[in-house]
Amino acid sequence: MKILIVDDRDNFRSAAEQYFQQRTDVQVAYARDYDEAMESLLKGEYDGALVDCFFPKKRGSNEITLGIEACDRLEAKVNESLQNENKCNNINIQTIKLSFGRKRVRNVKEYVNLIRKGMESYDHRIAEEMQPLGILMAEEIEKKGIPFLLATNGHHHGGINDIICVYQRLKDWPEIQDGYDGEGKYHEKNSPVFWEIAYKSLEKILKLSQFQTI
Repeated sequence: MKILIVDDRDNFRSAAEQYFQQRTDVQVAYARDYDEAMESLLKGEYDGALVDCFFPKKRGSNEITLGIEACDRLEAKVNESLQNENKCNNINIQTIKLSFGRKRVRNVKEYVNLIRKGMESYDHRIAEEMQPLGILMAEEIEKKGIPFLLATNGHHHGGINDIICVYQRLKDWPEIQDGYDGEGKYHEKNSPVFWEIAYKSLEKILKLSQFQTI
């Protein structure tokens, strides 16, 4: 079994390494940003992937052009669903509207603008790690037919993750893994337990995928 983990935080990748060192049956490749992840996809073949929701295109570059593209895609996809409710089930519509209330915004543009503003901090320095490149990475991984999970630190309905959750559901992707163990206990991404939970969730998707191809 070979999987790809995309995460820009050193302590999160370190926690993943601690867990996967115990798994002799799993080979893991790590990518710290979008460019490294794309290079890994071009060079190797993977059975599955665990992908962060927010990370830079290239660490240290302060380049946010791709992040702006991801924001535009988020806005367009969610707006399309709201305008064509017959193509979007009631659960997704309710999720979108609840998201507005949680973030105190009136529409999709205002919501996504929170992410756009987050990419540039108040002192006018670029916050490159705030780019929602997980959705673009997931789309590239999906094109290759690789089972994957988006994995985030913090509840998938918490803070800015809400709009990513909406996008994920509109795309019919698996639910975002956020460190909850099914018994109400939350585990931070800097804990090996988080990665154990995430990998076991990915395993279920892998088994389902293998069953469907039989």
